[in-house]
Amino acid sequence: AAGGDGPPLESLGLRSPQVETVIVFRACAPLAVSVFDYAFHKRALPSARSCAGMLVIVAGALGYVSTDNRFLADGLAAYFWVLVWWGLLVFQLTCGTPREDAERGRRERTPR
Repeated sequence: AAGGDGPPLESLGLRSPQVETVIVFRACAPLAVSVFDYAFHKRALPSARSCAGMLVIVAGALGYVSTDNRFLADGLAAYFWVLVWWGLLVFQLTCGTPREDAERGRRERTPR
């Protein structure tokens, strides 16, 4: 394989997602994070205007998916690794890291 020691990803049944696919999935993360923040951290839901904007983004993402050649050929399997990455991203954005949580707690305790 050019530039690598192992077999090409395609021979393992893995194809790297298109950049557009990653961008579309990333754009949908804020809606999922806001729902999980509400459910698990008891934070307020976004305003109706913000929710409407995020739903427009999700509608555009669904439009992209419905016309994506890989999705049309392979179905949901075409997005398996992107969905795994997206799930981990949403988890990280919802739960943060211990350092971020410590910083957030310190800011919340600091008098203003």
